[in-house]
Amino acid sequence: MDMTTTTEIVLAEELQSLHTSYVRAINSAIDSGNDESAQSLGVAHDREKAALVAAYRGKTGSRPRLFRRR
Repeated sequence: MDMTTTTEIVLAEELQSLHTSYVRAINSAIDSGNDESAQSLGVAHDREKAALVAAYRGKTGSRPRLFRRR
């Protein structure tokens, strides 16, 4: 397996983890009736996903801190 493939696999795994964390948090916000929080989390997810992809493509100096479920 070459480095590009390994990097792509790691990126895919991190994106899946990020997505799963946000889905749980968004669903929790919706279940609590907090639509504003759910919407904010959706926007944050998109931004963090873009930053993560950019970091793996070498377009930023460091990898972003990943969202952690509270």
